[in-house]
Amino acid sequence: MYNQYILIKAKSNILSPELNDFFIGLLGNNIKIEDNNGLLTIYHSYENTDDIYDTLAGLTQEYDQNVYAYISRKDFNEDNYNIISNYFIETDLKTNLYKEHELLMELVLEGKREGLDHIALGSFYQTPSMIETLKAFLENDMNTSKTANAIYMHRNTLINKLDRFVSQTGYDIKKFSDAFIIYHLIKK
Repeated sequence: MYNQYILIKAKSNILSPELNDFFIGLLGNNIKIEDNNGLLTIYHSYENTDDIYDTLAGLTQEYDQNVYAYISRKDFNEDNYNIISNYFIETDLKTNLYKEHELLMELVLEGKREGLDHIALGSFYQTPSMIETLKAFLENDMNTSKTANAIYMHRNTLINKLDRFVSQTGYDIKKFSDAFIIYHLIKK
């Protein structure tokens, strides 16, 4: 039914019929809005995250520094929602609008890790071989040849494994910011 959500944290209650109409206009009629003690959650299945981001950027600017928003990825999961919403409520946020990568970066920089590895790694969370491969790749300066030699794996096999991770999680560990997040979540 719903595969994505938006969290909105405000210093005062902003839920109104106009805001409800705003989200229906943006996301369509198939939405569900819940207000839980100052945290507004909008569940939806709208496909274009960039449209949502651009529109929410305008909304958060309109409300000045009093509104913070988070846009989830397209893989709604109740456990992940609970982890993110708890951090979103408890954290003093530095900017007004976040996608998952941006929020996780801020949380990692603040030293918060609990549950975030499960969110970033997705189905690979309980795959020790993938976690060890990722760790080896990152500790070998993101060099595929060097990593393949270090873990006794053919270079093409390594590349395919890393590509599968990127396609399934959305975290491209060949990019510094994503590599930073993943490394800090998997290092022990």
